[in-house]
Amino acid sequence: MMMFLAERKHIATSKEIANCIPISRRYLLLVAAKLRDGRLAGVSNGPGGGYFLLREASEISLSDIIMLMEGGEQFVPPVDPMVAGTLHGLYALLRDCVEGMMHSLTLDVIVNGDQSTWKSIINEAILREDVLYKP
Repeated sequence: MMMFLAERKHIATSKEIANCIPISRRYLLLVAAKLRDGRLAGVSNGPGGGYFLLREASEISLSDIIMLMEGGEQFVPPVDPMVAGTLHGLYALLRDCVEGMMHSLTLDVIVNGDQSTWKSIINEAILREDVLYKP
């Protein structure tokens, strides 16, 4: 739904959205309510009403959407305290890299970018100092 709204760049009814993406209108309304409550999508009622992004597509990251829809602060599980030594550090590094990539990929990039753009952004996110795990 978020990608559809980012591509459309204007208001869309639930019927239009449900017809373009393969989900039922009932399920779409559940998703839309969660996105509305999470302040990622807005709704305008009445004639000419529908759903729209509350922020620019360039300001909504993949992590914003995943964390809202999954209901957590982290979408990669925390490091298990039973994992010790080098493996603990490796897992933490992988977790931080995935989170960094998800923060860097915005709706705008996903909708308007191509595979080389995505790879470039992911590589930049991996190499950022502030993303890397610090023991």
